[in-house]
Amino acid sequence: GERGRDAGRAAFDEELLSSDAFTDFADAWWPPLDAVQVWRWLHDEQRLRRYAGSHLDEDEVAALLTAWAGGEVRIEDVPLIDELRYLLGDVPQPEEHVQRDRVDGVSDALNELLREDQPRQLMSFEADQRVAPTARTEDDAYAHLLVDEAQDLSPMQWRMLGRRGRYASWTVVGDPAQSSWPRPDESAAARAAALGDLPTYAFRLSTNYRNSAEVFDFAAGVARVAVDDPDLPRAVRRTGYDPEHRLAERLDPAVREAVAEVADAVEGTVAVVTTTDQRPHVAGQLADLLAAYDGRVSVLDGLATKGLEFDGVVVVEPGALVEEAESGWRILYVVLTRAVQRLVTVGTDHEWLRRVEKG
Repeated sequence: GERGRDAGRAAFDEELLSSDAFTDFADAWWPPLDAVQVWRWLHDEQRLRRYAGSHLDEDEVAALLTAWAGGEVRIEDVPLIDELRYLLGDVPQPEEHVQRDRVDGVSDALNELLREDQPRQLMSFEADQRVAPTARTEDDAYAHLLVDEAQDLSPMQWRMLGRRGRYASWTVVGDPAQSSWPRPDESAAARAAALGDLPTYAFRLSTNYRNSAEVFDFAAGVARVAVDDPDLPRAVRRTGYDPEHRLAERLDPAVREAVAEVADAVEGTVAVVTTTDQRPHVAGQLADLLAAYDGRVSVLDGLATKGLEFDGVVVVEPGALVEEAESGWRILYVVLTRAVQRLVTVGTDHEWLRRVEKG
């Protein structure tokens, strides 16, 4: 009433905010929502189905719940959490209190992702790196963004970068033929949205120094199957060794023989590449060889070879690698171009090879 109006707004605020009953009520009725907390709400099946509505079908909901089983934060979740940060806004932090840990109870991985002391002058983002959101969305702008392996970024990752690079200059490096993202058109549209109306300048890397010409000439045939009209560089180095494609009735002994031959022929590293589900079996079959070559030989799945190079590569069942994922031909192209000197494929059928030779 009158007494309150006479005392003024400052006195009203002081009296109200000094009341534990009022502040307890306000905290309970209007709790500050943290992005990680809200993201964890979606792990509840009933809540997720209710929120998803008609946007996600039953299989997509089940895939999300499976991916989130155990509650561990993965690199794919970071853009989702970042999106929530912008939808919710910053969590208010009372000046008179020590700042609360915004990620209480979250794994060490996310604590690292949300560290407050990350450098903010330059943001370097690769598809397999962790990126630390800052505490305040208004502090998220950068002067320059360097995006490597750009062909592998998801649309949500492009949205995350776009928020930080609205007034920035960008360097974007990628090769569509090497994309493991299953819907490259979606990513291309998201990249265009992230860059907005910034002027763009294209530069072509036309020389391949990594692979021998013999290896790359064959890999180029796979690239032409993988994407329409790939922009392929020219390999300038020759070794005199063409790729070998071995057809085997019994796969395990044929793989052992190929691995031993390649490892003896080169002084450096050798990758044995197989499908994700067969990797444990292949590694077990080659356990004694792995030990004998003292760490020079590794067994990897296709995606794990990205960004790496090896003196020799043995590809186990290339056809199965192609069938493993929607982006299988592009992944096979990546695998083949990891080989610097020697390339051998071993499989129980050559349907994939006939497809490449057919063009």
